[in-house]
Amino acid sequence: RCSVSRGLGDVYKRQGITYAGKNYKVTVTYEIIYEYYDDSNGSYMGEKPAGTSSNKFSFYAETPHEAEEKAISQCSSTCSSSGTYQGPGEYKGKKCKVYQKRRVISARAQ
Repeated sequence: RCSVSRGLGDVYKRQGITYAGKNYKVTVTYEIIYEYYDDSNGSYMGEKPAGTSSNKFSFYAETPHEAEEKAISQCSSTCSSSGTYQGPGEYKGKKCKVYQKRRVISARAQ
C-alpha cells in the first residue's frame, strides 16, 4: 500500500478552521519632506514639503482596516527613507545638507 499525503487545507478542513479573509489592494500615500541641516555644524535648520507619492500593496486580511494597518506597517519599512542624503543645498540663504524623509498620510483598501 502507498500512503497519500494530505495538504494543509485538508488538515484545516478536518479541524473546522476557516479564515474568512479576502485579498485587499491597499494604496498608501505618503508625504515627501526635505530636511535641511547646517553645513558647518550639522544643526537642524528646517524642512519643506516636496510633494506626495504612493505605493500599492496587496494583503490577505479579514477587514479593510486590518489590510490598511498591514500596509502602513509594510510601508514604514519599504516606503521610508528617513535620513537619505540628497546632496548639498541652500536653506534661507545658508549652505546646508539636504536629507529626505517620508510621512504616511493615508492608507486605503479596496
